[in-house]
Amino acid sequence: MWDDATKSESHSTGGMNIMDQRGMILLAKGVQFSDIYNPMVVELLVLQEAAFWCLAHVYMETSFEGDANKINRSDIRDNWSGAILEEVVHYFALHSRLNVRFVGRNSTDYVSFL
Repeated sequence: MWDDATKSESHSTGGMNIMDQRGMILLAKGVQFSDIYNPMVVELLVLQEAAFWCLAHVYMETSFEGDANKINRSDIRDNWSGAILEEVVHYFALHSRLNVRFVGRNSTDYVSFL
């Protein structure tokens, strides 16, 4: 699971929880980004960081769940967010056993994306 969290005057923070199939937490981590204030960009960078961690620790078949339902190519308006999204999409395409899905606030609505 991943999400953007807060923003201050100098940075934004995102977070991730990585759990095994039983729900045991393997990693809980916050990630800070200097001078990035776009929540969509923070969401994308945290998702990418979570994917890097999973692959580095040989978790090759992984589902990423988040509430960022705006992560969709048609929803990206600015060039910088679009470029980061394309990089993340390309990375996930190279690792076909990684998948991303939207989880609604009530956690019963799953929609696959990316």
